[in-house]
Amino acid sequence: MKRVKVVFVGETGVGKTTLATVLATGRPPDASAMTVGADFHVLRDAESDVTLVMFDLAGQERFRHLAPGIAKGADVVVAVFDVSKPSTLSLLGDWSEVLNQEGVKIVLVGNKLDLGPSVGPEDVRRVAESLNAREVVLVSALYGHNVEKLKETLIRIALS
Repeated sequence: MKRVKVVFVGETGVGKTTLATVLATGRPPDASAMTVGADFHVLRDAESDVTLVMFDLAGQERFRHLAPGIAKGADVVVAVFDVSKPSTLSLLGDWSEVLNQEGVKIVLVGNKLDLGPSVGPEDVRRVAESLNAREVVLVSALYGHNVEKLKETLIRIALS
């Protein structure tokens, strides 16, 4: 089984933990607690013979110094923003040490579609281009909308 290191980055409160938990278990976490440093989740997909080892990095500034070390050797970085908070999209550039690793494949994910998007498609396209994102996926992790599409996207990119 091919092991793929996937790292989730983004500001505090964009739903990285909920998204990683839903991908790994099929359901949101029981409680929404702040991630301290980093957490990890595992998704085994027998059909594709891929194991995604997902690292959920804390979004707080005080933990940012840990990110490059944890993200070292990542195959895929999932850059997550909250579609209802435009600032979370523009602040993804603050994760440049993780996003600019050589050979890393980036997926841009807009979460919290259930809250209604406030971010324009042109802004998403512009940031996706600046990050050199391979794909953009808009989801609602809480309600499972497009989470399966994200899973398929991660597996496909991991195998490419």
